[in-house]
Amino acid sequence: MTDTALDGRVALVTGGASRIGSEICRNLAAAGATVGIHFHRSSEAAEQILQEIESFGGDAFVVSADLAEEEDRESLINSVIERAGRLDILVNNASIFEQIPLDEMSTDAVRVMWRINAEAPLMLIHHAKSHLEFEGSDNPGAVVNIVDNASGRSDWPGYSHYCASKAALLSITRSLAQELAPNIRINAVGPGAILFQDWESESKRKNILSRIPMKRQGTSLEIAKTVEFLVSGPSYITGQIIDVDGGWSLN
Repeated sequence: MTDTALDGRVALVTGGASRIGSEICRNLAAAGATVGIHFHRSSEAAEQILQEIESFGGDAFVVSADLAEEEDRESLINSVIERAGRLDILVNNASIFEQIPLDEMSTDAVRVMWRINAEAPLMLIHHAKSHLEFEGSDNPGAVVNIVDNASGRSDWPGYSHYCASKAALLSITRSLAQELAPNIRINAVGPGAILFQDWESESKRKNILSRIPMKRQGTSLEIAKTVEFLVSGPSYITGQIIDVDGGWSLN
């Protein structure tokens, strides 16, 4: 069953087929939005999320694009408009996360990280701008960029290219919040220890959790609820980052 907080609104969630992105899709649909579930290769997972949303009476559709390619970025926005007729909310969630020490770093790895984590969100906002600002300052469109609780503030050794790309996305958030106001609001969410990667050791996980004041792992729903707050809550909020990390970034 859906509520009506976002009734009549259309949202696009990049990387919406898995992990945090899928929870954001479910939650926005439950709040009444029509949700575009973006995927690149995970077509089966995207269809599963679509079925879940439809099972509780929500409205959604799937859209495919390779966000490393500029043509796909523009066509992704066009596909949403063709399918739903409008676009009110853009959640830039799709991301690459990997550990590469400097001795093993390559130009290709840096370029791919940059294109997905920073360039793609910037250009998607560019292509979506005219649609997001359609209703003007009385009802501004909303963008939420999923950054990280690192993002240039507490960077991690071994992840230099990742941290740099997320720091760039945070800077993009703050710059565009000023440039696009008052017709579009741009904010960011910085997840902490929400979903560990399969390749992260148990000892590393315990070490991270020991440094978090709330002494627990976060949930995808807590990220999704924060995104919902930013897109449906007070329209006076723009250019902000909310760290959902149990206080980890305070250390």
